[in-house]
Amino acid sequence: MSNKRTQQAIRPCKGAKGTPAPSDIIVHRLTAEPDNKQMFRPVQPREFVEFSSNDLTLENLKIACAEHFGYLVGSCDVLVSNKGPSCTNMNQIPHRKDKVQYVRFVANLEQDEDERYQSLPMSAGTEQHHKPVKVKTEKSLKLYVDDDKFASGAFHDAFKATAESGSQCKEKWVVKEYNVKSKKTIKDTLKTTIEIHTRKQVQMPQPLTKQFRTIVPEELGQSFAYNKVFYSGFNGKPVTVEEFVSGQFTKYVNNDGKCIIPKADAHIEFCEIFDKAHVTCTEEKLLMLLDIQGSGYFLYDPEIASADLIDEGEIFFCCGNLSSTSIDTFKKDHLCNKYCDKIGTQKVSCLINAFSSNFSFCLIGWDIDVT
Repeated sequence: MSNKRTQQAIRPCKGAKGTPAPSDIIVHRLTAEPDNKQMFRPVQPREFVEFSSNDLTLENLKIACAEHFGYLVGSCDVLVSNKGPSCTNMNQIPHRKDKVQYVRFVANLEQDEDERYQSLPMSAGTEQHHKPVKVKTEKSLKLYVDDDKFASGAFHDAFKATAESGSQCKEKWVVKEYNVKSKKTIKDTLKTTIEIHTRKQVQMPQPLTKQFRTIVPEELGQSFAYNKVFYSGFNGKPVTVEEFVSGQFTKYVNNDGKCIIPKADAHIEFCEIFDKAHVTCTEEKLLMLLDIQGSGYFLYDPEIASADLIDEGEIFFCCGNLSSTSIDTFKKDHLCNKYCDKIGTQKVSCLINAFSSNFSFCLIGWDIDVT
């Protein structure tokens, strides 16, 4: 039985030549919606974004930000300031000494570029011609998905998938859907839909692991990473699609905060500092990345525990969030090791405070159709 997955990413056309472009730009990502003071709050600290285009135009700025943060270009909105409004051209962005660009990502932000029309006054007898808009569409990818699942965990059933021969993408993929027990928990306990919960799962780990890598000294070598996960629909159900990770499966830390000691695996000590780097106490917020599992340094299916479990009726993160129970267990059992000493508690504290400033994840994901 074969099933086809189509991935589309729409990029606006390249606009008229703008100002000379830098190799990197400084971007501050803001929340999708303003708070009660009509301000867009920071989602994470400022960071450098690679800018490969030769021209600094609004379209190219959106493309660079969308690629960097892993969203669709059409969902990227560039703001004049953290109070808005949205920019329609680069001339509207004021000159700032820090040269920071403010962006947010919003689902269904605007119509696609090929559906926009411009109405201009015409002088009598004057014929005006407008250059047609070009739309770039990513190539589709066909996946052949196995009928039978090859693995089952506490929350997911996993199916192997193979890319069509001749594809330039990875050959082996994994399609995951929530099992019956998890679906019941999501609907009855979390009071949300399977689709929204699946979209959360798509985006959780990458911002945390990306920041963690910035504090790891070079002499420690490779750090942990999560592959990009895509949102999709399969047999009418929300699923995630990700690259297959080969090698022997190992679980390092449970979602209840307990560390699992393999018989002979040096990753466990590094994994504990990886967890420690995602715990912090402030007066308001505390969170921790848990359920650390995978093969070697390549991880998948994480969970996040947050001290504040519910906000305005919504439970944070996913159904494996055991809140302060997990955090307290890890803090009680953890013994500092050589990796803790190498990285240093000061760097970890600074990193965590950046995480704890805001841990709301928007629900935008890569929409990939599997039919």
